[in-house]
Amino acid sequence: MIVAEQITLQQFKKFYYLKFKQLFINEYGFIFNENRIEAFKIILQQFLVKTSYKTFDDFYDYLKSVKGKKLLKEIIDEVIVGETYFFRNIPQLDLLKEKILPALIAAKRSAGVNTIKIWSAGCSTGEEVYTLAMLIYENIPTANLWDIKIAGTDINEKSLKTAMDGVYKGARPQRHLDEEILKKYFDVTGQEYVVKPKLRSISGFQYNNLAKLDPPPLIDPDIIFCRNVTIYFDNDVTRKIINNFYEVLHDGGYLFLGHSETIWKICPKFKILDFPKGFVYQKLLKEETKPHENNAALASIPEFDLDRIADQNEILHIHFTKPLEAIPKLEKRIVKEEVPLSSEAEYERLMKLDSDYHKAVQLFERKQYDSALEYFDDIIKKDKKYILAHFAKSTILSNIGKYKEAFESLEFLITSDNLFLDAYFLKGVLHLKLNELENAIQTFQKVIYLDPEHSLASFHLAKLYIQTNRINQAKITVNNLKKICAKHDKKGVVPLSDNLTYENLEVLTDKLFFENQR
Repeated sequence: MIVAEQITLQQFKKFYYLKFKQLFINEYGFIFNENRIEAFKIILQQFLVKTSYKTFDDFYDYLKSVKGKKLLKEIIDEVIVGETYFFRNIPQLDLLKEKILPALIAAKRSAGVNTIKIWSAGCSTGEEVYTLAMLIYENIPTANLWDIKIAGTDINEKSLKTAMDGVYKGARPQRHLDEEILKKYFDVTGQEYVVKPKLRSISGFQYNNLAKLDPPPLIDPDIIFCRNVTIYFDNDVTRKIINNFYEVLHDGGYLFLGHSETIWKICPKFKILDFPKGFVYQKLLKEETKPHENNAALASIPEFDLDRIADQNEILHIHFTKPLEAIPKLEKRIVKEEVPLSSEAEYERLMKLDSDYHKAVQLFERKQYDSALEYFDDIIKKDKKYILAHFAKSTILSNIGKYKEAFESLEFLITSDNLFLDAYFLKGVLHLKLNELENAIQTFQKVIYLDPEHSLASFHLAKLYIQTNRINQAKITVNNLKKICAKHDKKGVVPLSDNLTYENLEVLTDKLFFENQR
């Protein structure tokens, strides 16, 4: 047997990778990213030198034994490092705040109960738990009169220690919390942000291995958050975990998964509550459970950055095709051929439309949709060819669930400019919302035709091909998507994905490929 330090990557792949991979799946249900085999080998070698073993064969036997469990746990802590931050995935938190909590509180009051229990499964370093605590205090005026428990669990003990300490260093909290919230819920000392007792009093943390079905931290939780966790498990383990969540949840309780995760064809015991900005699963009573196929979980209305789109499409109006050369910055959208500016009044009119557009975008970003829609409608009334106003209007109509009107606006836009990529992507998402799979496939195909490296459209298309049993097309799309991910920084954020990293997208893609091979 060759000593471990002399093993080449090819030898490791051929003789050892599958053995170690299966060991970790058996213990933790964890699927390894196929593109990180070399990193996995290096981690194993680093831990092997801490022992008296010289070969991977002996090291494997040791890790498999009772004596090796502790070291195996240390390795998994090194391999699985959860990346999170405060107030992650704002649309889901808005859904919790605006829809789920009010419904839950009303039901509790009707039943004469004053308890709220939330389980954050896979809580990493605790930001999600403390975010939920802040959200509750900010949105339930009588929170002090309620018995509130928020429990965070994870398998990474280093992460749990950080969560229990409640001390966050550097600029991380500042990036996602405004100054008022920081002062209200944290004691700030230099570069340290220490969670105040008010949040700690309703929060707790403990070890839990979801794949082993460890006992839950709470009895009958009302809500379970398990975001970006099941992407690391195969379908068999995911099915086991989700079924366990069903058994654990209070009747009518809610399950939040990551925006790219779905339990489609995995667990029919939940119904999907679909909202324009996202979805949540609700536990059905046993007599209500029945198999269902709902594609809504694949699609949430993306967070379009309208200012970014305006900057990328330097010319806001579809009849403005050639910007003047060497003109002042504010005049960059003016042309000299198709729309001759014969008067100062015409120039002022166009600049006023641009100004109104950006005012409307600010209202949109503050979620003041009605006011923003009035602005965009007024812009369209004054200039029907103002293309971005149509796109912004389509986005708002999608956000408030008026899908038919959104389609009409998008159709006009696409007819006017058949190369407007974001319009096609939004149209594809709306088709998903309405479970119009063939239309969704055709639309995402157009997106990829316009931009062959559009990662999110490729991911949706791969899933749709699998759903519609087009396995060869699915394999091709999955392979192309893996190549796209490999070109990007693994910590980089996928456009339109609400902070999904390329690393996580790659994990999801590997999972698609893995399940597709079975």
